[in-house]
Parts: sequence; C-alpha cells; structure tokens
Amino acid sequence: MKKSGLHLVVGLLLLVPAAGCHPRMAGKPVTPGSNISIQRHADLPIQFNSKIRDQESDRFLVRINKYRKQKGLKPLTVDNKLQPAAQWLSEDMAAKNYLGHRDSMGRDPFKRIAAFGYNYNTYKAENVAAGQETAAEVFKSWQESKTHNTNMLNPYFTVIGIGFTYSKKSRYGWYWATTFGGQKSKK
Repeated sequence: MKKSGLHLVVGLLLLVPAAGCHPRMAGKPVTPGSNISIQRHADLPIQFNSKIRDQESDRFLVRINKYRKQKGLKPLTVDNKLQPAAQWLSEDMAAKNYLGHRDSMGRDPFKRIAAFGYNYNTYKAENVAAGQETAAEVFKSWQESKTHNTNMLNPYFTVIGIGFTYSKKSRYGWYWATTFGGQKSKK
C-alpha cells in the first residue's frame, strides 16, 4: 500500500555552518548519570514485521557504503546506541504523525541521541524522511538533497543508526531516520 508523495525534512547538519563546509563538533555530551526518560512506542500499530524493517535497513547500509566508497570514503558501521535512537525516532514520527528533527518530547537530535547512551563529544547528525517505502527511494531522495547528501558523505562519520517504520494510521505511512556519529560506541 504505497502512498503518493515523498517528503523530506532538510537534513539536520549539526556540523557544517551555513557559510562554508568546515565541520565542527556540536552539542554537549549528557553528564553521565543524568536521567533522561525514553518513551517507548509499544502502542504503535506497526503494519509490517521486523524482518522487512531489517531487510530495508540492511539495503540502506549497503547503498550508503557503496556510495561512500565511490567517493573515496570509509564505510559506516551500525552503532549499538545510534541504531535504537534512529529506530525510536522513526516510530515516534509514525505514532505521533509528524515529520521533524524535534521529537514529540521536545528533544533535539543531540539530546535524543544522548538519551540512548551515545553521549560522546564527537561529530553527530541526523536525516529524516517520510513517504519513501524502500531503501532505494529514501537513499535517492537524500542523495538529491544537498544537506542530506552532505551528511551521508561526511568523512568524519564512522557509525550510523538506521530507523524505519510504517503505520497506516499516519499521514505519510513510511518513516525513516538515520543518526550519524564520529565514534563507535563501547558495548
């Protein structure tokens, strides 16, 4: 059941200032031991199984790494803290019927990513999209967007989280989020 119309929110490039492309580290790490609540989406009416989600997420990882290799960049690996942060955001957008970088709890990407334990003082960014049913579709739309593409090709990123979900009760149906970081999480 494919909905028409593809939608993107300008990729949140947290590292590149508007004037020029000079990366910088952004955001402050959360103080260890500080309490940040994470709302779960057990009530989300997911309309597809986790096998489909995992297959499309894997396809996206293959695409982005092939693209990065073509540009002379190192591949990204899935990070065990960025992955749940990205998945949570895609589910939050579907459950709460919105598209954006500020989640339904009012958190920006830095606070949300830190809430999932990725609180390193390193490079970070996020891409979000809605309406694209496949990894190929969302990859193409992000590739054609200057800001999203810049995030995908940032040489300072080494790790990624890929979130993908669907809800027939939401406006766009399909929701994607990718979180990027410059340091691999410790287990």
